[in-house]
Amino acid sequence: RQARLFDLRVARKLKPDDAGILVTAAAGRLSLRRAGELGLVTLLDYPTAHHKTLLALTQEEAARCPEMADTLPPLQVLESMTPELDEEIALTHRILSLSSFTTSSFLKAGIERERILEIPPGVDTQRFRPGPRKADGVFRILLVGQLTQHKGVSDLLEAFDRRFELDAAPA
Repeated sequence: RQARLFDLRVARKLKPDDAGILVTAAAGRLSLRRAGELGLVTLLDYPTAHHKTLLALTQEEAARCPEMADTLPPLQVLESMTPELDEEIALTHRILSLSSFTTSSFLKAGIERERILEIPPGVDTQRFRPGPRKADGVFRILLVGQLTQHKGVSDLLEAFDRRFELDAAPA
């Protein structure tokens, strides 16, 4: 609701002398429409895979691991957003993609390659790198991401189980 109200306000404020607009997916359909009417450059920030790919992956993960399905976005919400997301994509000049996987999902959905700008997030590998490993025998895993089945939480739990089964097995 907040995103829709913000979108409406932004759409009303756009002027012909604005250079362009950057919109986040699922939050700027009205602004993209108005920007198109004014002939402005439009960019759509799409931080996930194409919504049809996301829907298919969500269905697959829910079926593969039903006990973790409640960590996934509700299928009916994803399905209900399809027309709006399709319109946003149709209205924008360029789509910002964070990864080759995201780009691939848009290409698979029939979006022209020249409309996709792939800009992976950067990291300073000199500043952020693994430190020396502690020799204390403790098994550690770092999960960077949401605790959802999309990020493989069930696979992580299965890996823990296997690790501890091996540790507990008789020699």
